[in-house]
Amino acid sequence: MGSKQSRSNRPVVTETSNDYNPEDPTTWPEDALSFSDTNVPNEIIQLFQQLKDIKGDWKTHMHPKTEVLLWGFDHAIKEPILWPSPLPDLHSAVAVERQSGWSIFLDYEFRDRVEEQMGMMKPVLINGKKMSLSQRTPFAGEHHWMGDCPSKKFLEETYGPPILVVRGLNVWADVIGADSPSIVLYSDGTLIRGDKKMNDVTLKSLGIENLVESIENQHFSLSNWTDQPSSTVWYWNEGKEKKVSIYGDLFEFIRWKESKERTK
Repeated sequence: MGSKQSRSNRPVVTETSNDYNPEDPTTWPEDALSFSDTNVPNEIIQLFQQLKDIKGDWKTHMHPKTEVLLWGFDHAIKEPILWPSPLPDLHSAVAVERQSGWSIFLDYEFRDRVEEQMGMMKPVLINGKKMSLSQRTPFAGEHHWMGDCPSKKFLEETYGPPILVVRGLNVWADVIGADSPSIVLYSDGTLIRGDKKMNDVTLKSLGIENLVESIENQHFSLSNWTDQPSSTVWYWNEGKEKKVSIYGDLFEFIRWKESKERTK
C-alpha cells in the first residue's frame, strides 16, 4: 500500500454534477471516499453495528478517577495560570512521572475543575514548571489492553478482568482523551459505556456471542488518508486475547456500502 496522504489535501466534494447528493453515498466521487480496503468481513461490520447502539437499563456511572496529563511547555508565549493549590501537585503520592511528562490521578469529582483550567487555553504553572494540560478517564484493568500504564496503581479491578473492550465509538458527551475506551464489558457482567453503566450483561445478551468469534487479530485500512478515525475491538476468551482494528471512518464506509447494495 502506498503512503497515506494528508487529510488536508483530501479533495473537497463539490456539486459539480447534477447527480451529486451529499446524503446519497452512491453519488460521492470515488476519490473523495478513497476506500482502499473494502473486504471487511460482514461479521466484523455487524459486530460494530451491534455495539454502537446498545439498548438496556443504563444507570449513571461515576468513574473513580480522572488522569491529568501534563507535558513540558517552556516555550509557551502566553502567561501561565497557577495550578490550583488545593489539588495535588507533582510532588504528591498520586503523581507519576512518565517518559514524556507527568500524570496526576485525581478523584473524578475534580474533573470539572481541571476542565476549567483547560478551558482557559493557557499553560499551567505547577511546581515551578510551565506545562500543557489535558485529561482522560482511566478504566479499571486498562493495562490488559494498553500494556504497562500507571493507572494500575490507582484503580482496583473491581469488576474482574475485561472480556470485551471497544475504542473508537463516539459515546462521550465531550472529549475526555482519545485513548479512553468507548465500551468495556467485564467478567462480572458489568458493562461501562461512556459515563453509563449496566449490570448482568453477557456477550449473548448483546447479540454478539457468535460475532466475536470472527475476530482473528485482523487489521483493515479503509483509507489512504492520514488523520482518519480508527476503531478497535479487543476480545478475551479463556485469557487469550484477539483484536480487530479498522483505520478509517467505518460508519461512513457502512453507509456507502449499504447504498451501493440498494442500487444493485
